[in-house]
Amino acid sequence: TCTNNYYDVTNLTVGESYSFRVRAYIGGRWMSYCEPKEWTPLPPAPVSAKAALTKSGICISWAVRNDISGVKIYKSTEANGAYTLFKNVKSNTTSSLTDISISYGETYYYKVVRYFVDDNGNEHRSAAVEISKQYVLSPPKITSSRTSNTSLEFVLAGDSACECFVYSVEDSK
Repeated sequence: TCTNNYYDVTNLTVGESYSFRVRAYIGGRWMSYCEPKEWTPLPPAPVSAKAALTKSGICISWAVRNDISGVKIYKSTEANGAYTLFKNVKSNTTSSLTDISISYGETYYYKVVRYFVDDNGNEHRSAAVEISKQYVLSPPKITSSRTSNTSLEFVLAGDSACECFVYSVEDSK
């Protein structure tokens, strides 16, 4: 029974369809029910999504949920630009993937969206704000010093992101 103009329904299951209807008690009798309102809870936004630069590329990770069908990762090189689907992870047990399609000097932005597919094959995405992460890859800086007439020492330095990469030194001969 509800005595206010609102009523909280809690502990609903993501992806399960619910039907709600309401009627009023006026003058000692119950009125007719209103038209039912159908509602399917959406998965929450992946607030724990993270991106980190690794030796292999940019690793995007998120928390696993057993009430979703998968996660879609979108990628852009502009903060307010067009995002394109980078990967559709059709699993509720996978919690990360690595983007190896990256280049020095580029800035990358990612959005992570959870979704589930209902019994009719319809996809339902989280209506929450998607999370974006930005990573700038900068080439390493090389300094050198002569250690003898026939030897040279290279020192490689980069920003905190580049320091996790493996470097290769090449000469002109």
